[in-house]
Amino acid sequence: MAPITTLPTELLLQILTQVLSSRSFKARDVARLASVCRRFYTIVVKYLYSNCDILLHRRGGYSDSGHVITLPRFSNETFNDNLANARRTLEAYRSHGREVRFLSLKTTRGISLISTPLYTGPLKLIASLPTFIDSLTPTFPNLVSLSLTDTLQTPLPISTFISIVSTILTTSLSLKHLTLNLSTLRSQEKFTKSQYLLQSLPSAITNTTNLARLESLSLDIHLIPVYPTNTPRWNRPLPDPTTPIWLLSSLPIIFPQKTLSSTKSLSFVVTGHTPPTTRQQATIAGTSASSKMDLPALENLVLSVTEGCPHLFPQYISQMSYRSISHLEIRDTFEISIDITTVENP
Repeated sequence: MAPITTLPTELLLQILTQVLSSRSFKARDVARLASVCRRFYTIVVKYLYSNCDILLHRRGGYSDSGHVITLPRFSNETFNDNLANARRTLEAYRSHGREVRFLSLKTTRGISLISTPLYTGPLKLIASLPTFIDSLTPTFPNLVSLSLTDTLQTPLPISTFISIVSTILTTSLSLKHLTLNLSTLRSQEKFTKSQYLLQSLPSAITNTTNLARLESLSLDIHLIPVYPTNTPRWNRPLPDPTTPIWLLSSLPIIFPQKTLSSTKSLSFVVTGHTPPTTRQQATIAGTSASSKMDLPALENLVLSVTEGCPHLFPQYISQMSYRSISHLEIRDTFEISIDITTVENP
């Protein structure tokens, strides 16, 4: 019988992953396999470092005061131990940064720092989010998939979000899959501010020759209406569905056409939206084509039909994106008014 070492590396990695995921092995137990031979060392490193999940504990003042960086795998430990383990583990991830393919970043509530000495290496335990994103490319140069989750009631500032997405697309050139799970404030004031901040972005991205080319994009956005501070909760009116959504309106600028030209899968889920009335639909229907995303290679579409999402999709996604769709997944059993079969080719 041929020895196990004659199997291809990819198959050995699958076997190791299935065996170790079904039992309670610790990382140090897995690391012992690395001493068997050079091939086992390569396989173990890929197993240990291909996925990286990071928690960003937001402190007061948004990103100005930075985020405390920990790892969810140590969340059941005391905070001092969590910080100490995060310091050592992040250093190990940095040392094997070329093996990291999948990165998950999730913001969470802030925490108070104790007397534990803070790590000051390449991946600092305290960093503003834009500064932390700037370090991703030199640290993890072969990222394939990145997920950013920020669902706190106080969303990231517009300037911070625009900055980090622009940095990701212009530096993580190997990136193929991007997931954004976000909460965003909806008001005319936020829309106006976003348009002002986006004015200088198109030229900066257009002049960049190297951009990530996404194969899939997932947008899961929860809208938070903005009310006057003196309005009682029980007396607040329903959100006006005609109020612009700054994030969706900004997508064609934040995501250049070069980045979306090869995108085959799109997940478009928006919650917190009030369906418009018939009269309001006529107002919304005049949305300019230049403010819509165009995905010419789109084949797979995941769409939610709750809370007026069918009205939002054609409002922000160009009709030309429908022509190549071969798989349409509706998350809810509800009639949808988008007919992708009748769209004429240009």
